[in-house]
Amino acid sequence: MSGHSKWSKIKRQKAVSDVKKSKYFSKAAALI
Repeated sequence: MSGHSKWSKIKRQKAVSDVKKSKYFSKAAALI
């Protein structure tokens, strides 16, 4: 159970970082 919770936490962190990355990319694309 703890392993599953750990994985879900990692998945959530990755999702957050992916959102930040996409925001940064869209900003860069707008500048170009």
